[in-house]
Amino acid sequence: PDLTPQERQIATLVADGKTNKEIAAAMYLSAKTIEYHLANTYRKLDIHSRAELARIVTHDSATTAAPVPASLED
Repeated sequence: PDLTPQERQIATLVADGKTNKEIAAAMYLSAKTIEYHLANTYRKLDIHSRAELARIVTHDSATTAAPVPASLED
């Protein structure tokens, strides 16, 4: 499911442990708008909690991260 750029940004901030109020302040939006975007995100991803969202975001960022060049490994 495709998330909008704003939904993706909110999901990332949720995964960072931010509250709806903190996210709203950082994005210059209302807390209700954040709740609206989170509800859409939960529906699109078929999840029911912030913990599930954080797990998905963390997993996605780990799998899309650029590999460490061999010259930088121990």
